[in-house]
Amino acid sequence: MAMQNSKTSIFQRFNSYQPSKTILVWACVATVVATIVVGFNWAAG
Repeated sequence: MAMQNSKTSIFQRFNSYQPSKTILVWACVATVVATIVVGFNWAAG
């Protein structure tokens, strides 16, 4: 595997990435849960 310009390849992969709706929904759910957990821990501390 030859080293190419890593910034370009990562940027191109990021632009061409299309998550499925299932992955998108789970990512949103995980974000909501993480926000709630951090918020309650912050408020309790």
